[in-house]
Amino acid sequence: MRYEEPFKVKIERGEPVTVQIPLNGKIIKWHKENSDQVFDGELLCTIKWGTIIYSGITEVTSPAAGSLLIELKEGSDIEGGGRSTTIAYILRWK
Repeated sequence: MRYEEPFKVKIERGEPVTVQIPLNGKIIKWHKENSDQVFDGELLCTIKWGTIIYSGITEVTSPAAGSLLIELKEGSDIEGGGRSTTIAYILRWK
């Protein structure tokens, strides 16, 4: 299943950012700090520094395990201009 409403978030070096994703009535909090930590969930890969933009696709890859796949786009600005690459992250419920 997918969460249809897209949103974008800009992450700068050293800037704490909290992303809240509504999914099935639950709020997933993804907190980004210098240490690449995630609260209320587990980040299963390392975040690259730079501007990271959420591409608007959220999939539950394993509802039983509560896994959540988030596709992010890294670009030069909030519109995703310049050279951009798609990066996939997986968050897992604790």
